[in-house]
Amino acid sequence: MAYTDSVNTHNMISRRELFSSAARSAGVIAAAAALPGLIPSSASAGPAYGGGNRVRELVKTLHHGMTEEQKKLILFPFEHRRRRVIGNNWYVVKPKIGEIYTPDQQELMKEIIKKVSSEQGYEKFMNVMETDSGGYLNYHAALFGDPDQGKFEWVLSGRHLTLRADANSVENAALGGPILYGHAPVTFNENKDHIKNAFWYQAIRANHVFNMLDGKQQAQALIAKAPIEDSVALQGTSGTFQGIQVSSLSRDQKAEVMNVLSDLLIPFAKPDADHVLACLKAGGGADSLRMAFYQEGDIGNDRVWDLWRLEGPNFVWYFRGEPHVHTWVNVASTAPGPMLMAHAGNIFENDF
Repeated sequence: MAYTDSVNTHNMISRRELFSSAARSAGVIAAAAALPGLIPSSASAGPAYGGGNRVRELVKTLHHGMTEEQKKLILFPFEHRRRRVIGNNWYVVKPKIGEIYTPDQQELMKEIIKKVSSEQGYEKFMNVMETDSGGYLNYHAALFGDPDQGKFEWVLSGRHLTLRADANSVENAALGGPILYGHAPVTFNENKDHIKNAFWYQAIRANHVFNMLDGKQQAQALIAKAPIEDSVALQGTSGTFQGIQVSSLSRDQKAEVMNVLSDLLIPFAKPDADHVLACLKAGGGADSLRMAFYQEGDIGNDRVWDLWRLEGPNFVWYFRGEPHVHTWVNVASTAPGPMLMAHAGNIFENDF
C-alpha cells in the first residue's frame, strides 16, 4: 500500500515545549497560552473543545426537537454510567439512528460529527460506518445532560467507532473522554498491507520510528506480548509503562515521534487536536511518553509491527492492527474518572 507523508497541520505546540517535562500543570499551560508559538489561543478557551459553541447550538437544536417518546429512549442525565462506556462494538442505546431519529435529526447529527472531525476525519469516519456496518444509520447515538442548562455530551457508538461531542463539558478530558476508532474494510483478518484500511498510515508512521532505532533501542522498544486491548486507563505518574522512553531518543528520533503524534491527530478537528497536545504537555510533554511495539500480532511476520502503543501518565494511544484495526484513545490533563468497557453488544441490557 502506497504511503504519502502527511502534513503536520496540528503541530501548534513547539517541539521544545512538547518535549519539555517542565510544564506539568494546567496553570503552566494557561500561562504558556499567552506566548507565541506554544499553545494556540483556541486551545486555551475551554468552549472551543469538543466541537465548541457551534456543537452546543447543534445539540440544543437536536434536544429541542426531541419528542417525549424519543427522550425516554435516547436522553439521559449527564452522570449516567452509560456515558462512560468505551468499546469496539457496542450500542449506547438500543435503537439505531435510522430507527429513532427523523431525517432532519439525522442530518443534524452529521453536522455534529463534522464539528469534532477534520475534513479528512469526517470522510474516514463515514467510510468506517459504511464499510463496517452498512452506513451511519446503523449506528447509535444518545444525549447526556441538557445543553441549555450546562454540561452535556452527545455520544455516537457502534462497530469500530465511539465519538463524543461535549463542548468541553467533561472536565480535563480531551476528545470528550475515551474514544475508539477502527476499520475492517475488506476482510476481518487483514493481510500485512491492510488494503484500504483508513488508519493503517498511522502504523506505517510509527514503524518509521522503530526503524530509526539502533539495535539496543529496538530491544528496549520491542515487547513480546501485548496488553489486553481495553487496557487504556490513565495510570498517572506512579504508573508502569512499557517500551522505550521518548526522552532518551535523539533529536531526529524525537522529531519522528512528533510526526506520529501529528498523524494520530489528522482525523480530529483542529481545536480538539490542540487540546490533546495541551493535555500531553500538562503531563510532562512527549518526553513523559514511552513507545512500545509488540511482536504479538505481527501479520506476515514481516517486522512491520501491527500493534504499538504510546503511553504516559495522562496519555494512552493504543493501536492494534491485528486482525484488523482497533485504536483505543484516552487523553486528559488529569484522569476524568473510571471507564466502563463493552467489547460487543451492550453491557447494560437490564437498562433497556
